[in-house]
Amino acid sequence: MMNNSTIEQFYKKIDKHIKLFYSYLEDPFYELLIKSCRLKPQEALSKSFKATSTNLQHCWVDEFGATLRLEGKKVKLYPGNVKYCGAPCAITDFFFGEPLDKIFKRSILLLLTVGENEDVPGLVYSFLLLDNSNYFRAYIYAFDKLEKISPLYFGIKNIKKCFSKYKSFVEIKNKSFFPSKNQKTYIIPISDFENFCKQTNNNELIKFTKEYKNK
Repeated sequence: MMNNSTIEQFYKKIDKHIKLFYSYLEDPFYELLIKSCRLKPQEALSKSFKATSTNLQHCWVDEFGATLRLEGKKVKLYPGNVKYCGAPCAITDFFFGEPLDKIFKRSILLLLTVGENEDVPGLVYSFLLLDNSNYFRAYIYAFDKLEKISPLYFGIKNIKKCFSKYKSFVEIKNKSFFPSKNQKTYIIPISDFENFCKQTNNNELIKFTKEYKNK
């Protein structure tokens, strides 16, 4: 298992690859996206990859197999099927095994998507949490089960909004990749989370900050 310091060292080694990628797109945000979502060049998964040989990397993958792909001058996401998300691999998050309530305590911002289940009655909650080191952790809660998922399911536009400054919760209109209907998406500073729950009649969400155990 790689921890946070290990992946930071890896990013130092491939710094030129990252710079070439966001320079090609003329958008420095993609450096932040790569690092905050723990993306790696797909070629880096091969033993033949050489960090010292800089070339434009067209495909970046995260620890859940979600893919960010460069197609021409556009970036497209291929997050896979969240209904059948499998076990992650090559974990670099030192806090990966911690329960959600502790992850909340480490976080400064929450992007929350609430929707109705497409298959049976019930709500689907999706959490994207950002800590003060600019790392994301993502979860989906449905059928009374909580699972870790790729941050890329929330979409590039939503992720980008997380790096703005917020003093209180706001509703945003961008949709995510989640299999739910009538979605509503909010950006919530953790300091305003309890107020958000009260204002929106989502008091049941408080349980996720109260020693809720990952299943």
